[in-house]
Amino acid sequence: MLAVRVLSPQNVSWKGEAQAVTAINKLGPFSILLDHANFITTIKDTVTIIPASGASYSFEVGLGVLFCRNNQVEIFIQLPIDAQEQRAWWQSLRSSKEN
Repeated sequence: MLAVRVLSPQNVSWKGEAQAVTAINKLGPFSILLDHANFITTIKDTVTIIPASGASYSFEVGLGVLFCRNNQVEIFIQLPIDAQEQRAWWQSLRSSKEN
């Protein structure tokens, strides 16, 4: 299973194990399955998580970043576009990882 976290600037929107993650980048839709190659990409529109139960969860992305490494997937959604908002968001993310 993939260990997946979906994070927005306000909170952790979803956390759990999934059998697949589907998203859209500038080249089009793609899916991440178990043992996918490590990579990072910007994403847009929506991301869909398919947990072991088979039900699916979709999240509005806006502007986002997806990291995939060693069956761990972190998805940052609704990223601020304004430079000042970006700095505040990264600082809040760093402080939440320290706790």
